[in-house]
Amino acid sequence: MALEKAQRWLGLGADITDVVIRASDHDAADAIRERLAGLLPVEKFEVMTWQELDPMVRQWLRFSTAYSLVVMFVVMGLVVAGVLNTMLMALHERTRELGVMEAVGTTGDQLFKMVLIESLLLVLVGGLLGFALGALSVAALQDTGVDLSRFGHAFRFFYMSPVIHPVVTSGSSLQIIGTTFVAALAAGLYPAWQASRIDAITALRRF
Repeated sequence: MALEKAQRWLGLGADITDVVIRASDHDAADAIRERLAGLLPVEKFEVMTWQELDPMVRQWLRFSTAYSLVVMFVVMGLVVAGVLNTMLMALHERTRELGVMEAVGTTGDQLFKMVLIESLLLVLVGGLLGFALGALSVAALQDTGVDLSRFGHAFRFFYMSPVIHPVVTSGSSLQIIGTTFVAALAAGLYPAWQASRIDAITALRRF
């Protein structure tokens, strides 16, 4: 609806009820509010941030943060299951090899460290490749964005742009890499412990 038509219907004349300022960074909302509140008379103008204007959006953001943590735990569980399955199968196939290594003087601690390092390298290589592909996808969509106007008409009601611009932040990157590293470490402990307990004579007789 055009501004003039809305003013005529509401009988406002040339007046307006509110002015929406859209910042390029939502973290700057508080600073903008403080600056405008100091410039405008309090008795005539009320300056509100988007959190105060619509608390429901703030609750949605908090829910999305909790939801992302749930997704992170699910991914961590998948990493643990995948690495654990891979390392246990590799341990089963290399029982004779590990037995030979122990027979020639390799200690249980050395076998433990070797299998644990293999688990970390397995996840490290796969994690870095996946992170690189994800970062390239984000970089490709960062400028153009993902247009959700066909599916999200509510964005206009909340004064939000329907075009989402993904961004890779240092905090999210560290969180993903750290979670993957912890998952790999947890998944590699049991196979490494099993490798350290292999008996050389039993392993050589097995095959």
